[in-house]
Amino acid sequence: MTGARWSRTTTGPVGTGSGGNGPGFGVGVPQTMTGPVGVGVIETWKHSDISDNDRFHGDLDAALGAIQAWTLVMPGSHDLYFTPDDIESQARRIPRAIYRPIPSIWGHRAGNPAKNPADEMFIAAAVRELLEQ
Repeated sequence: MTGARWSRTTTGPVGTGSGGNGPGFGVGVPQTMTGPVGVGVIETWKHSDISDNDRFHGDLDAALGAIQAWTLVMPGSHDLYFTPDDIESQARRIPRAIYRPIPSIWGHRAGNPAKNPADEMFIAAAVRELLEQ
């Protein structure tokens, strides 16, 4: 595999990105997750369980319940990787969580404020709400 294969970006019209879960998923991001980029993403996901430690021993409810900070939880409304239902279930277990899904057609890329004023304004309003707590 060559570096060009995994570093190529989509420059076509909205909806032509590959492997995503919404219109234009791949716009401006790598089209494939192979090579070092893919390995890095997979390793990050494999080691991201906040309950996998000596304090919580795999008890995700206890780990989420131990979060003391006000927490803004904002999945994309059409994210197929981290679905809003799954994220809402986790947010309910964080004592001071504010669950506010981003109403966006951009799937997993929702909330990327680059060239997306609607998402940017939604996120800014949610942050203001959080800061008022």
